[in-house]
Amino acid sequence: MALLRGYVELSQESKKQVLLQELEMKGVYEARDGRHLDDLSYYELRNELVMREVIEQG
Repeated sequence: MALLRGYVELSQESKKQVLLQELEMKGVYEARDGRHLDDLSYYELRNELVMREVIEQG
């Protein structure tokens, strides 16, 4: 079970890095609330990216 948990954590960390790169390519270096992107969780980064895309399309 610990191996599975480690795999999930590694997978989410990899996904987090992809989200960070996508946001930085858009010129975003901090969240809408002022926090640095490195301080956000995977889910917060995912939400930030979606919200930025919605704003861009608006």
